[in-house]
Formats: sequence, C-alpha cells, structure tokens
Amino acid sequence: MDADLDLLLIAVFCTADDLLPKRAKNARRMVTDAEVITLAVAQQLLGINSDERFCAGAARGLSDLLCVVRGDRSARGGREGHP
Repeated sequence: MDADLDLLLIAVFCTADDLLPKRAKNARRMVTDAEVITLAVAQQLLGINSDERFCAGAARGLSDLLCVVRGDRSARGGREGHP
C-alpha cells in the first residue's frame, strides 16, 4: 500500500475514534465504528465499487493497518485497547 494512503487512513481512523461516542461496555462488536468508517474511506479512495473485490484487496494491502482485516481480535479496542 502507498505510504501516503497509509498515513491518511491512520489519520481517518484516529479522528473517527476520537470524535465518535465511546461504545457501551456491553457492546460485543467485531468491528469498531472507526474501523468501518476507515474501510469505507479506503474503498472510495481506491475506487473499488464491489465490496467483494475491496475485501479481497484489503486483506492484502490494508492488513498491516487494521486488525479487522487481519481478523486479530487480540488487538481490538480502539480507545480501550490501543495505545
């Protein structure tokens, strides 16, 4: 993935995570709202209209940025778990 796109997506994630309300303690989500927003922005910037094509490409190109793409639940958390 392009370094500029990586930096932009990190900024999108951090901004969304800071601005969105804190999730409820009893919420059992697999994906945070900030991750959904970041993936939607990435999909639009890459110009990929098909969700299936985007998910396949995200697994290769964005897995170093988002644990939801990797399927790594141990790195979950947004505000609660990320440093």
